[in-house]
Amino acid sequence: MHNVILYAIAFTILICITIFEMSELIVDATKNQLTVRTIAIALGSAATLGVLIFAYRNQIKRKVADLEYGSHGEKEIQRLRADLDLLRSEVEELREQFSRGRTVTFSRSSGQFGSKSCLKQTGAGGGRSLSPGRRSVTSDEEYYTDADDDWETPQAPRQTNGAAVVPASDSKEQIFAHLDQLFESLQGADEQYDTLKKMDNETPDDPRVLWRLARACQMQSGQFEKKDPRKKEKLLEGREYGQRACVLAPNEFEAIKWAAGLTGSVTDYLPTKERIEQGKVFENYLDRGLEINPRDFTILHMRGRFRYQVSQLSWVERKMAATFFGEPPSATIGEAIQDFEAADREKPEWCENLMWLGKSHLANKDKASARKAFERCIAIPPKDATSRQSVQESNELLPKC
Repeated sequence: MHNVILYAIAFTILICITIFEMSELIVDATKNQLTVRTIAIALGSAATLGVLIFAYRNQIKRKVADLEYGSHGEKEIQRLRADLDLLRSEVEELREQFSRGRTVTFSRSSGQFGSKSCLKQTGAGGGRSLSPGRRSVTSDEEYYTDADDDWETPQAPRQTNGAAVVPASDSKEQIFAHLDQLFESLQGADEQYDTLKKMDNETPDDPRVLWRLARACQMQSGQFEKKDPRKKEKLLEGREYGQRACVLAPNEFEAIKWAAGLTGSVTDYLPTKERIEQGKVFENYLDRGLEINPRDFTILHMRGRFRYQVSQLSWVERKMAATFFGEPPSATIGEAIQDFEAADREKPEWCENLMWLGKSHLANKDKASARKAFERCIAIPPKDATSRQSVQESNELLPKC
């Protein structure tokens, strides 16, 4: 600013000198000298004032521009700071979700599922088998029923085909471990279901979630009497989860086992035609499960139950089965006994299996073996409703031996 003023003063002096010299040439030395010099001084002052105003105006413009730029810069900085704070909060939220093993999804795939597609798919994989714990999936009276009140860790390793399996974080595995512990202790059926439903919504089509959902539905169904429609609803829901899990991971042993268990349980509520159809599906699941783990006592027991029921089919039922399948299912009571005995070797202290073993020996006219099985069953302290029912039925059948 000081430099501008000095330039303006110098420029004014130069103008004044020039005007003054010109005035001496134009007018007489004696006439109007004072007036002309006065005019020259006025013009010089006006020019100086104009230069000063121009310089000051430019300086003001620069300051205004600087202020505007500074205001804009400050606003930009504030906006960037706000964006940075938002980004930090989102990073913290994502970090928290990752620590909980949660995943956000926006769509769910859908499709048909069933045992045939499951059983025809092949794949390879590996992993450990989680203990599904102890819970009965018994249906006592009807055709093609299945049972199991002591489901423990299978001896064959858990296998998956690697398809549609969502990689789990440690926290997800911890959730699974907690849910498995609840199941093994016969507690928290509703908690298991609610937790798994939430996980299924967040990470759909994870077979590890789905077969546990099937298991939770089976467990919840035990809260209702057989004639309660809610029991049927839960079993149907569980069968859907189990079959979905089996389609997604056809070599996943737990998926196959629970698909089999729920398929067998649902047959109690089906008309004869559907019951026979589902019986075939049930048999396919059992065969597939035993291919993976031929020593699993739960699958052996369920196949024994299936063979027992098939061996007791009436002539009419066999004809109906032949109509649907061309060839009716075939099994003998001897084959059922073989399965029950194989399950007994793997799990000796199992009330339900012993009761069915005795029942099969009784149907085979081997009263001595039947008595032995019933007495072993009665000697085991029952630990749940299914065990008590098996002990009660053994006591009722024992006099027939």
